Amino acid sequence: MTTFMEADSVPLWREISVTLMDAANPGLYARIVPVPLPSPRAPRDAIRLNREGLFVLTFPEFTMGELPKRTVRFLGAEVRAVDGVARMAWLNKRDMLPLIFRSRGDGRYALRFYPPIRPAGKEDIFGVTAAFYRWFEQRVLEEPHTWLSWAFFKSHMLVPRGAKSAPLTR
Repeated sequence: MTTFMEADSVPLWREISVTLMDAANPGLYARIVPVPLPSPRAPRDAIRLNREGLFVLTFPEFTMGELPKRTVRFLGAEVRAVDGVARMAWLNKRDMLPLIFRSRGDGRYALRFYPPIRPAGKEDIFGVTAAFYRWFEQRVLEEPHTWLSWAFFKSHMLVPRGAKSAPLTR
């Protein structure tokens, strides 16, 4: 398994993920390789690693390249819609597998998988992306106190007022 994240987030991920991953699935953490961003090779590497059969863990708050031009409504705001996962799924003919960590209430977490999503074709990439953000919003609203990315939401996802964007259909 590999995951892509901002370079300055890697130390924090290592600290948090030991608790999250070991509680959810002992031993899984040791098999996760964080790849620091920005990296001009990250999108290509993610596609290649996924094509080779590696599970690529991504976060909807991050982008591996340029900021997305398209937006969706998320938590009452217009946000940049990262569509790289849907593109990778389409290119590699693989499923997107939404998952979250749910608090068990005892300081431990359970890894919960949701039904897989696969774009039917290239024209479906943005529709799948919009549907994913609706799913993601529901999960955040169910347990907002467990979402660790509020700061990233404000600094990376929100589209500044007056900025030009191409909305996705909702």
